[in-house]
Amino acid sequence: MVRLRKLTKEEFERYKAYSIQDYAKDLVHSGNATNETALQSAMNEFNQILPNGLETPCNYMYVVMTEEEEAIGFIWYGNSSYGEEMAFIFDVFILEPYRNNGYGTETISEVEKEAKLRGYKKMGLNVFRFNEGAHSLYVRCGYKAFEQFEGNIHMEKDIES
Repeated sequence: MVRLRKLTKEEFERYKAYSIQDYAKDLVHSGNATNETALQSAMNEFNQILPNGLETPCNYMYVVMTEEEEAIGFIWYGNSSYGEEMAFIFDVFILEPYRNNGYGTETISEVEKEAKLRGYKKMGLNVFRFNEGAHSLYVRCGYKAFEQFEGNIHMEKDIES
């Protein structure tokens, strides 16, 4: 069983630095950016979504904790550009040693429950085509593709019922 703990300001600063670098690598790997443009693109997108950092309204960032209070991952979701009814998972990450043990599925389930309580009716997310492990996880969690372009697949799930 996982528990979600809000990210601290210090954790946010570390996450931001890591996330921008990691996202830039993914943009290059997916073919959505070049080595020369990826870092600036990742930084611009991160700052556009979170103009006030951790204090940006309607964005929820958590550390994923085990029952033993061990931090094993991270998840961030918030408002989407697809309308008020859809929350969007911007990032989910489970540390390598904990993958394939159900923690990703539990984490997504917990976020879906919370999003539903916040009034969202759907959850959406982006997965890069090359990331077969993540895509497989999302399909197992009930997500279906609704838009595909370049190296991306946008997926959604109805969480209303």
